[in-house]
Amino acid sequence: MKRYRFRLESVARVRRVREEQARAELLESRRKLDEAHAELQRRLGSYDQRGRATAASPNSFRAERDRDTRMANAVTAAMAAEAAARTLVGRRVDEWVAAARENAALDRLDLRRREEHEDEVRRAEQRELDDLAAGRIAGTRIEDDPAGVAPTHGDRA
Repeated sequence: MKRYRFRLESVARVRRVREEQARAELLESRRKLDEAHAELQRRLGSYDQRGRATAASPNSFRAERDRDTRMANAVTAAMAAEAAARTLVGRRVDEWVAAARENAALDRLDLRRREEHEDEVRRAEQRELDDLAAGRIAGTRIEDDPAGVAPTHGDRA
């Protein structure tokens, strides 16, 4: 009997590659999320550490206000970047899960086909053994009885 070969192996191989790519993209997006979170924490820390207004003149007051506005804008931008990175991670998780689900479906199909093939092989081997046993039984009956008619269990010789 032919050895087992999954007919959709090339499809499964492509899907495994796609799953690995999705996993790599997920890891990359998580790394970017970590970076965005660290940047946000750094921006918040500098915003919290800024000096309080001690404006002695209108020009220094405006300069401090502009600095505070820039720092606040940087914090807002860092929050937006972190939110975007978090959204991207969610999307990448969904893509990876979908790819893994497709692979799992093909793996189940492969397993089912492999089991069917093994059952078929066992049945073929059993038929062959049955044929051999039947041939031996028929052969011993003919050899034991010169007339060619072997006695059955109910017959007494």
